[in-house]
Amino acid sequence: MLISYFFIPLLVSLGVIMYFSKAYKDKEKKDEGFAYNYFHLSYRRKFIRTLTSSWMGVLAVVIIFIFSPFSTAVNVGIGVFIAITFVAQGIYNYYMWKKEEE
Repeated sequence: MLISYFFIPLLVSLGVIMYFSKAYKDKEKKDEGFAYNYFHLSYRRKFIRTLTSSWMGVLAVVIIFIFSPFSTAVNVGIGVFIAITFVAQGIYNYYMWKKEEE
């Protein structure tokens, strides 16, 4: 059960991320206008997208707490993981944006 609910989606997500990061590695990044693909954006735009999509992380945590069959400790762990992921992504994109400007 743990495999079907956790590991399979995790492996599929990591595979998609690896594919797109290699596909867009040496291509020109978009800094203005709309870009559907996250990997096609510059670090400045990735940082902005991270900030504007942070409400989805909050919504995900609320939905997890309401509908999750797991214990409160597991739900808190998932919420902390989501929060740390958003913060780390924001810090990394901000750092790379400023490094890219130099």
